[in-house]
Amino acid sequence: MKPSSTTDLVSALKVLSQDIQSPDDVPQIILLEAADRITELVKLTGDLTQHIVSNPVHHHRCNARTKGSYCNCILSRIIPSEVKQ
Repeated sequence: MKPSSTTDLVSALKVLSQDIQSPDDVPQIILLEAADRITELVKLTGDLTQHIVSNPVHHHRCNARTKGSYCNCILSRIIPSEVKQ
């Protein structure tokens, strides 16, 4: 079986969210959130790829403790907030 494209998966999740009937709307909300997260991950992956290609070496002050404060580069966006120091 050939893997589906990301665009097709996102579209399928959105269609399913409209077709599934539930009294509390939880399945619809979860499917839409999954579609949004996949879309966000695709954008972030593209941004990260662009950043790495254009900036193969970060400045000397960019490290794990400065992410999100001194350094606002793309790498600071991929570290979960619980891990940021």
